[in-house]
Amino acid sequence: MAPNATWWSYEGTNTWIVGSESTGSDCLVVDPGSAEAAHLSAIVQAADDHGWTIKWVSVTHDHEDHLDGAAELAAMTGARLLTFEGTGVADPVLDGDRIPLGDIEVEVIHTPGHSDDSISFSIVGTDCLLTGDTLLNGRPSAVYGRLDDYMRTLDVLHSLSAGRDAIFLPGHGPVIDEPTSALADARARRQHRIDQVKELNRRGITTVDEILAALYPGIDDEKRFDAEVYVRSIIRYVAADAIRGN
Repeated sequence: MAPNATWWSYEGTNTWIVGSESTGSDCLVVDPGSAEAAHLSAIVQAADDHGWTIKWVSVTHDHEDHLDGAAELAAMTGARLLTFEGTGVADPVLDGDRIPLGDIEVEVIHTPGHSDDSISFSIVGTDCLLTGDTLLNGRPSAVYGRLDDYMRTLDVLHSLSAGRDAIFLPGHGPVIDEPTSALADARARRQHRIDQVKELNRRGITTVDEILAALYPGIDDEKRFDAEVYVRSIIRYVAADAIRGN
């Protein structure tokens, strides 16, 4: 776990190392989360303990609590840095791309909603999925992107886990060993907020500030920005729903 605990990153960011236990060889590090030398050294040591060479470094999205340390780790190890669609310092990965790691592969799945560039990593041939901040265990995850994208992403994750003994490895907090239930809870929470905004609109409460005050009375300044971004995404979702006649 990265040593970057804050109110938005909870205890810290989960740093995942993916490789083959049977063949050793190359591994992928996802979400370093911190450039602290001790943390980066611990990642390298953990890979070495498994007989792995860090060939790839990537992130589930470009928020600083996940991206920090990625460039430094890549430079330290000679690994390739991968981000969704690439940046000035990274190579691009796209939806459906596969990263080879000895006798296993990791597939990139675009899962927007928490952010536009959010991706998940599926360990091919298993029911294990790294979900970043799209879905957390028993705690909310902010929606900085489009809410309709987020709702579709929940459908994608459900299709990958329904009827299976799936395990989701999130960006923060404990492993999700009952993802079907967690996905249903996440959808219910979002739908509850959508229904609240629709009801507020029927009562003539339509502005961002008015809705924010109704949904989050007394919210502190530190959390206000995140709440306002979410309210705006709900307003856009409700407007699109109205156009569709829902």
